[in-house]
Amino acid sequence: AAERLNLALAAADLGDWSWDAASDVATFSDRGAEIFGIPAGPNMTLTELQKLIHEDDRERASKEVERVIAQREQYD
Repeated sequence: AAERLNLALAAADLGDWSWDAASDVATFSDRGAEIFGIPAGPNMTLTELQKLIHEDDRERASKEVERVIAQREQYD
């Protein structure tokens, strides 16, 4: 499954990232980090990640994060 996801992400020229709520650490794939212009790997908190989002979109993104946490869903 992970291999197929990686192939799909590469074909679409997309990156990915994940956030560990317990440690508050966001980890970026190499391509995800490249898209955001940051180093790959575990390197920032959710608050720091939110600063990468355009200021016009931050409130909407923050509300969506709160919603998916409350409903235990995946963030997209």
